[in-house]
Amino acid sequence: MNMHAQAKMSFEEFGRWAEGQQRRFELVRGEVRMLPYVKLDHMRVAGNAFLSLGSQIDKSRFLMLNGDFAIRTGENSVRFADIAIMPASRPGDAGSTDEPVIVIEVLSQSTMHVDFGEKRLEYQALPSLQAYLILAQDEPSAWLWQRGDDGNWPADPQQLEGRDGEIRLAAVSASLPMAELYADIA
Repeated sequence: MNMHAQAKMSFEEFGRWAEGQQRRFELVRGEVRMLPYVKLDHMRVAGNAFLSLGSQIDKSRFLMLNGDFAIRTGENSVRFADIAIMPASRPGDAGSTDEPVIVIEVLSQSTMHVDFGEKRLEYQALPSLQAYLILAQDEPSAWLWQRGDDGNWPADPQQLEGRDGEIRLAAVSASLPMAELYADIA
């Protein structure tokens, strides 16, 4: 399929089309975008975060999602976060959510501008979202936006660097030690 010449797709059309694809794609305002291949360090950081959070969250209240589950960020927009946490109350046959509570992205060089830019703004427009976390893949660095008690997002993220300290995710009563996230990264 020639991505540059395609017509805009609806969420439903994209869902049917994407099921038959061998690569992964996102839908952004009706336009299909191929997701990049990721590096091993990307998978290590995402895996460490997934395992750590999975051992802390209340599974009767929350469900952990890996990068294969669709997050609807608009009428004709579908994103795939490296990790998301959503309410556990959704039916088992749901194919997407528009109610993530936490979204975590691990940076890829080719998508850094998207994760900090349009993707962040799309996620933060979701009323359910309480925290958006970006993790570097090659060094212990993190950027965290958490919705305030007043419902607003801070203009600038909390930034953590180095292996000391931890990222506290208040909405799910969990924390991610930086040393644990980057244990496998040189």
